Amino acid sequence: MKERKNKIPAVRKVFMVLAVVCMVCIFIFSMENADNSSRTSGNVIRFFAGHFYPNFNSLSAVKQREIISSFQFLARKLAHFSVYFLLGFLLSVGFGKRKLFTRTSLYVVIIGFCYAVSDEIHQIFVPGRSCQFRDMMIDTGGVCTGILFSMAVFAIHTLIFRKKNK
Repeated sequence: MKERKNKIPAVRKVFMVLAVVCMVCIFIFSMENADNSSRTSGNVIRFFAGHFYPNFNSLSAVKQREIISSFQFLARKLAHFSVYFLLGFLLSVGFGKRKLFTRTSLYVVIIGFCYAVSDEIHQIFVPGRSCQFRDMMIDTGGVCTGILFSMAVFAIHTLIFRKKNK
């Protein structure tokens, strides 16, 4: 029996499945109405503030809400960037090793951008949410950074692998 030469390695398949799982998670978070979404980001801020803000837990509830409110915008934008960074990384590894300016890298950027656009359009239909061009750009920036990170990981892996084989 003849073996196919274009067989996709199992590790790349795993990363593609993880990319799809990441997309599903993004979709689920986007389904949250504005109140639930604010509560989710507020809980994340509360968690970090409890660990990094001096005496946060002993402050009055009003002061805690004030602090949480002041970090709400930043937390939401960081969440956008982070989850799309992960998506860019997973897609990039799923597509395999390459150089920066190739069609394959461009495909990953296009897939990430198109998913960001579809995600923002999806939010139009969720109560209290809206379609934000800024978020699409933040998401795409996350994808691009995820690609760069995957390339750094590939480069480090290649250097380590070369040293082991010498």
